[in-house]
Amino acid sequence: MAEMTENIILESYDEVELLVTYTYEDVRQIEEGHGFHDLSYTDVNVTFIELVIGGESVKMEGKANLLPHLNPRQLNKIIGQLSIY
Repeated sequence: MAEMTENIILESYDEVELLVTYTYEDVRQIEEGHGFHDLSYTDVNVTFIELVIGGESVKMEGKANLLPHLNPRQLNKIIGQLSIY
């Protein structure tokens, strides 16, 4: 597994960054049955999400990690913006 920290720049706002730390692993799987089927995928595990506005971290309950406060739909939107896709 590789660990990455990626800055996702929200283009519609000035000085707003979303910092996403995650691990990922490319899982290669090919099955045979009526031909070959590539079932490969990338397994992504987000470990930390920080919102920085004007150089300062936004904190919830005194912590910079916003991950526990996101619902699955919000998290999937962020994952879809990562450069590994």
